[in-house]
Amino acid sequence: MPRTSPERKEKMNLYKSLTKTACFALLTISLVSGQLFWNGLSVATSDNIDALALNPAGLGIARGEQSALQVRVPKNENEDPIYFAGTRMDGFGYTLYGTNHLSYNLALGGDLGGGLNFGYRWDSHKINTLGFLYRPVSFGSLGITGDFDKKLNLTGSRMGLAVRPFGYRLTLGADVTTTDWSTITDYDSFKANSTLSGFIELQPVDGIFCSFMSSENGKDISLNLGFDFNLGGINIGGSSIAGRQSSEYGFYTHSQVLKSILKTRDKKALHYVRLQMSNMMIEEKPEKPFFNFNLNPLKKTVHGTQLRTWIEKLDKLTADENVDGLIIDYEYMGGGLGKLYEVRQALERFKAAGKKIIVYGKSVNNIGCYLLSMADEIYVAPLGEVDLRGLNLELNFYKGLMDKLDIVGEFEQISPYKTAPDPFLRKEMSPEMRENYGEVFDDLYEEFVNGIASGHGWSTEKTNQVIDNGPYLPAAAIEAGLITGTKFPDEFESYIEKFDGRDVRIRDWDEIDRKEAYVNEWKTEVLPTIAIVYAVGGIVSGESNPGPGGSTQMGDETITQALKDARENEDVSAVVFRIDSGGGSALASDMILREVNNTTDLDTSNVKPLIASMSDVAGSGGYWIACQSDKIVAYPTTITGSIGVLSGRINYSGLLKKLGITSDKIKYGKHSDFYSANKLWSAEEKAIIRKGIIDTYEMFKEKVAAGREGLEVEDLDPIALGRIWSGTQAKDRKLIDEVGGLSRAIELAKQAAGIPAEQEVNIVEYPKPKPKFSLLKSMSGNSRISAYIPDEIMEQLEILRIIPIIEDDEIQLLMPFTIKVK
Repeated sequence: MPRTSPERKEKMNLYKSLTKTACFALLTISLVSGQLFWNGLSVATSDNIDALALNPAGLGIARGEQSALQVRVPKNENEDPIYFAGTRMDGFGYTLYGTNHLSYNLALGGDLGGGLNFGYRWDSHKINTLGFLYRPVSFGSLGITGDFDKKLNLTGSRMGLAVRPFGYRLTLGADVTTTDWSTITDYDSFKANSTLSGFIELQPVDGIFCSFMSSENGKDISLNLGFDFNLGGINIGGSSIAGRQSSEYGFYTHSQVLKSILKTRDKKALHYVRLQMSNMMIEEKPEKPFFNFNLNPLKKTVHGTQLRTWIEKLDKLTADENVDGLIIDYEYMGGGLGKLYEVRQALERFKAAGKKIIVYGKSVNNIGCYLLSMADEIYVAPLGEVDLRGLNLELNFYKGLMDKLDIVGEFEQISPYKTAPDPFLRKEMSPEMRENYGEVFDDLYEEFVNGIASGHGWSTEKTNQVIDNGPYLPAAAIEAGLITGTKFPDEFESYIEKFDGRDVRIRDWDEIDRKEAYVNEWKTEVLPTIAIVYAVGGIVSGESNPGPGGSTQMGDETITQALKDARENEDVSAVVFRIDSGGGSALASDMILREVNNTTDLDTSNVKPLIASMSDVAGSGGYWIACQSDKIVAYPTTITGSIGVLSGRINYSGLLKKLGITSDKIKYGKHSDFYSANKLWSAEEKAIIRKGIIDTYEMFKEKVAAGREGLEVEDLDPIALGRIWSGTQAKDRKLIDEVGGLSRAIELAKQAAGIPAEQEVNIVEYPKPKPKFSLLKSMSGNSRISAYIPDEIMEQLEILRIIPIIEDDEIQLLMPFTIKVK
């Protein structure tokens, strides 16, 4: 074995010495400089990646993911550079450092609440560090760390205090670093083993940092300059520690977006956001299945898009001075007329802010002509279509099919205007249905026409003429002024590279708000909180059934618990009750209304303002649960009212007999077979049912009169008995308070809670999703047999959804279940 030369031994000893020096520099003496990582100064300020070197409690503060690489170059040419690399996430991080021999540490941190954070770091040199960071106010921060050897003897500590007298741009503070606690017995020995250092950090403008630190005797100093470019930056610094001078150079990245003047915007270019418009708008956040099975790849699974967050995102772009316009790739926009009205209003606000809207679609459908009428330019494919043709109200009737199968609809209605069971009882619209629906859809069509007219700057007469001449092929649509021209997709891509001779910079819609914003303040303002409780689907007893396309069923147990949770949340100042339902079980509706009353009046320790916000539909049971809210807001296109009651069932006994299935019975009690599916109701039994719906109808009117100022029970029959109304008509009849959307309901909630109109609020949503796994539920949607059934047939089968709702309760508060507006 060859012998090691004296020179090599000397070099190896030097490496060992430097490694030890690096270790202790990292954890003790060199912390005076604080420039190992981004803005590292003090145990009281270290909440970025510098928490790995200074105070692991900083990992308890949400900063996303950060990584850094830094080299310290000693001025002494005989000393080798020391390299540092580290990564931190929320709650965890690690550091690698050294020269010839690699050392490392691991760190954990957490939030204890009330501004207090804790952390622990373990170093490969068997040094354990425990840290705490306390920020009770926005202008002050206190940090403390203790180093322990493997026997848990305290070997060193550091205490720091930092203040921000004028906000985050100026930070002042001092740290006391103490070593060798084993020799400390009194104040004098403590003073002899402690070093006081003071520091100052300036952020004169966003993205530029400079800091200076010095020990009390001025022997140890450091200076640092940092530049951040929005998602990362560089540090340049120098220090003199115990007479050893060095320079530091490093760069870092961070996942949170930090505002910076160095994030330059190409002022010569135009800045657009590109939106793929192929959305089914729903109220709740779509629930994602655990597995997404799709047995038919030719049929796309529909995942809903939450209306509120979509609107907020577009409104944010409207307010962003750096956004010049929107490029929309239009395919379709699904949802009821209420949601589509809100979408169109948001696009109008964007246009009114002086921004452009450019649209491309292979074709543009009927609703697209309404939604996008304000667009500056609309292009379709040369063989596309502009399918403007007005609104067509269609209802499907199943009496003929049921007659063929000997299936009988047995229903009692409070009046012919309570038309929910008509699809099972008739083959066409009744005169009452045609009258009432005609009134309502006159209003809805007026909004459709006015929307197109205002977008194009046309008169109502011209708009009606253009609609009556549709649908259009592209040449005729250009002549009518509905679109700008035709382009193939590749031609459109080339076209949007420049507008008016200026380059176009395009961001994708999905990239907006994908990254969190970096928060400079130590303690942010606690915003007032408004709760939104979503009540969506047919009303039944039990639990709701959220899914990728939203809920189709509103369970009273789910909604009452959601209202209770919102009411008892001490942070919540007011509740917005967002309703999208055509009704259902009277029993379940009344259980939900009771919880509304608890929120507005009865639960005296938790009374809070409650504003009902109606979406596409809030009728019958949907109106029952809203009628005693403090205020009710609805879109002009909301379908509401339907104050009426029905009871009934679909009787299959004739079909069963036709199939050869018979039954027999032994009765005990005159009405023991009242609900037997093997017979039709007698006249006496129908009279019992009739009395039940009359009693429930009287109760419904009493609840409406109690909740609606200016309405008495005796006033209600002319506007009740099952009649439906548009939001505009409902306001005229005092059934609602205001015409408006969800944002208006939030404004009223703030007003009722005493929150200033200009005050930003935090939004919390209920019901909270329940984590649960169901293989059958995951295999819902297109993975079932419906994946192989054409959409046209599935539309006809939509009526089947009403059956479990009808069977849920004897007394029903239901509107017609499926109304197709095409």
